[in-house]
Amino acid sequence: MYVGQTRNLRQRIANHCRPSGSDNHATFAFLLARSESSAARDEVARTRKLASQDPAFAEAFTNAKTRVAAMEVKFVRCDDPELRTVSEVFVAVQLRTPHNDFETH
Repeated sequence: MYVGQTRNLRQRIANHCRPSGSDNHATFAFLLARSESSAARDEVARTRKLASQDPAFAEAFTNAKTRVAAMEVKFVRCDDPELRTVSEVFVAVQLRTPHNDFETH
């Protein structure tokens, strides 16, 4: 569903699941919420900040964080930063992960 990289996997997963996690820290949950709620998609078209203030999106985002918390996680350790970066994109493309868009936020 999603490929990412981090220096601290435990902390990164916690960021995606924490109820207080913001759209910039719980990116995967944000993307899930955006894709699963038509009201959220409409709101996201404006800005992330406005989306987060919309009650319909806030509910979808909270539900997505709960969903992420229940997911199985797999990882591959790669110490080379260049290879790690290229691998993230390669794996996401090969697996056709629906929630990697590589847009900045």
